[in-house]
Amino acid sequence: MIQRKHVPLTLVLAYASEWAAEPLRTPGVLARLIHDGFPPKVALAKLHRMADQDYIEYGSSPAFAWPMKKGRAFLAAEEGAA
Repeated sequence: MIQRKHVPLTLVLAYASEWAAEPLRTPGVLARLIHDGFPPKVALAKLHRMADQDYIEYGSSPAFAWPMKKGRAFLAAEEGAA
């Protein structure tokens, strides 16, 4: 059974960054997570939790989220460590 903890934080942040850079050419974060095989309810719960923790932000729908300062810093740190 897939749970919210199984959705990688870095994956969500990468998708959010890509969507923010090209919103008209890139699918939303939720659609990409579902395409990757995560159940919709789990993916949506992950997006809500990340928004509550200030990693991402969204307007009317978490399906189209973008990274906040905390999320961008976390992603940069992860990319620097790799």
